[in-house]
Amino acid sequence: MDKLNSIKKSLTMNYKSWLLLITALVVISSSINGIDGLGNGFATFGVLFVASHLLHYWAHFKNAYPQNIVHLYHHEHNNFFSHFIQIVVEFVALMSFMWMKYNIAAMSFLNEWVIIFFYLFYTTIHNINYSIFHVNRVHEMHHKLRIKNMGPDICDILFNTKYDVENSIENTDHYIPNIVVCLILTMMLKSFWERRENKEPYEAGMKYLFGGSVGLLIVTTFYLVHEGKIKNEEHPEPDAADEKEPEEAPVEEPEEESVLPSEIP
Repeated sequence: MDKLNSIKKSLTMNYKSWLLLITALVVISSSINGIDGLGNGFATFGVLFVASHLLHYWAHFKNAYPQNIVHLYHHEHNNFFSHFIQIVVEFVALMSFMWMKYNIAAMSFLNEWVIIFFYLFYTTIHNINYSIFHVNRVHEMHHKLRIKNMGPDICDILFNTKYDVENSIENTDHYIPNIVVCLILTMMLKSFWERRENKEPYEAGMKYLFGGSVGLLIVTTFYLVHEGKIKNEEHPEPDAADEKEPEEAPVEEPEEESVLPSEIP
């Protein structure tokens, strides 16, 4: 199946989640500058959508070490800290775009509320749908093969990182509750923010939260490097990794014991 047909198949299969995502973006974007805000809202979502894939892809390059060691720890361990620190990684990565909006002229078009919505959307799908409920095997295959199924699924198809593209296009109906809840949370936060006359304490709080999160990642990185929890050689360059699903070792059946004939009295 060629790439274009695979994308069409994915869009057709997942029309419900895409229509709901579009609706959410219209609601968030039009609440700021009316119709004029739609372009920036959709552009923001597109940038974050592709960036989430590319940053995840980069995190599995050998030369990204040790900056990526926290994410690699998440792959090697299944415990509370592994999932907690991954949420922090996602917060810092996506909130960095908030910093770009206000400090880089070329990125000033970014819609801050779409950034917040995307963070909530992305991190709840990763850490609830995939990690807790295990809604499908798509993400499980990523943890086995590392350089496959980075997500989002259409990006995997587009950038040739989809495992078994002909038979395993993801059904994203499980996104629907996340979209609804994250839209409600985003609009509640937006309403709360707009009602504040003095926003400085909240802005300072967000800066401290972001700075503290970055600090936590730095400390964790130094700790993991010092303790040798993750070895760089365990994570080869993506083009050198095995693209096939690991096969289970064959189980050898025990040999039957020979039965000696009973002695003749």
